[in-house]
Amino acid sequence: MSEVDGRRNRARRVCSSLHKLLSCVDNLWHKLRVSCKRRRNSQKRVLFYTAQGIGSLFVMIAAIVLYQIILATATTLSETCGSDSIPTNDTDLKAQTTADQSSFQCSGDAFGLSACEYGDLLNVANMMYANFYVNGMQFLVCMLLIYSLGKFTHLPAEKLQFDKKNASRLMMLFGGICKQGPWLFRLLHFLQGIRIFGSWLMMVLGYCRGNLAYSSYCIAYSENCAYNKARNCQYYYVYCQPDATLLLGCYTEAGRAAFSGRMDIRVLSGVHCVACGILEADFANTM
Repeated sequence: MSEVDGRRNRARRVCSSLHKLLSCVDNLWHKLRVSCKRRRNSQKRVLFYTAQGIGSLFVMIAAIVLYQIILATATTLSETCGSDSIPTNDTDLKAQTTADQSSFQCSGDAFGLSACEYGDLLNVANMMYANFYVNGMQFLVCMLLIYSLGKFTHLPAEKLQFDKKNASRLMMLFGGICKQGPWLFRLLHFLQGIRIFGSWLMMVLGYCRGNLAYSSYCIAYSENCAYNKARNCQYYYVYCQPDATLLLGCYTEAGRAAFSGRMDIRVLSGVHCVACGILEADFANTM
């Protein structure tokens, strides 16, 4: 008779009334202990962590792609407008702006400009970057668990149960990974849940929501249109006076304040030297 069965029998004799009351719980717990033997089904766990690893890898790739897309909105700008329907005079540009209820946007631009400061945009990007690291660690833990569990999948039950003293240090290491790895995996799952909650909260609160081209000044065809200011600022620091540090300032109200927002410089002139000359004069005379 096993030690567990002995304890159960003693419980029946000493606390018979309480045992009868809790007999269903006792029987369920006994069946659970019998089913959860020392040697678990390693093959099923390998399949489980394989699926988890694939999911983590997918989310990791998606996170780094979104991170690059978010930052590209502040650093990427085509040199030409790339549109066949560019307005050729002030009247047409104003009419199209009024009709579209937004500033004219060149078709060559890959992304629009988010209506938030660069620091806020960087917070969103860093949230994606954190997801990349957490899922990367989850993927690594899954690979370690899959490899370690694979060592015990085809190991004879007798060797696993009764030959522990002769186990090598490497096998003991694999066994430690199999025991402690799931806890680390759950911790990373918890951290991932916090990141998801944070991203969801940003969406609910409208964090970095909107496009600068649809701001009130842009709709009104004003020289204070933030979208055109930002595009002119980008063009100046990318093609005229390249400066990666000042380029990031174009996503702040103070950084783009020196440029006019009447129109995108690429709409006014498609010639590089002419566009740079106009922007230099614009930058030198803010008023």
